[in-house]
Amino acid sequence: MISGLGLPLPNYGVQYLKKRIWEEIDEHCAKHFLKQFTENEFGHSCNVCDRLWFLKDVTPARKKEKLLSVFRAEFPDKDVQAFNWCESRKRSLYNSKIPPLSRTNGFI
Repeated sequence: MISGLGLPLPNYGVQYLKKRIWEEIDEHCAKHFLKQFTENEFGHSCNVCDRLWFLKDVTPARKKEKLLSVFRAEFPDKDVQAFNWCESRKRSLYNSKIPPLSRTNGFI
C-alpha cells in the first residue's frame, strides 16, 4: 500500500494496533492517577463542612471577596481570610447562603 506521498505504508496487523492502543490508554491512566492522587496532597480541611479533601479540591476564601461576607456572618469569631472551602459547597456559597452540611448547621 502506498501513502499519498508515494511512500510505502507500514503493514501493521490488527493485534499490533490493539496492543499499541491499550499501551497508550494504560500510560494515560497511570499519568492521570499520579496527577490526581500521588501529586495531589490529601488532608486539607474545608472550614465550612470540616471534611478532609485533596489540595486541588479546596479553594482559599481570600480569592473570593464575595464569599468573605458570607463567612463573616456565619463564623464571626474566626479568621475567615484563612478559610478554605470545598467545591461541594460552591453553589450555596455563591447564592450567599451557608450550605446545609455546614458545621454551623450542626453537621459534624
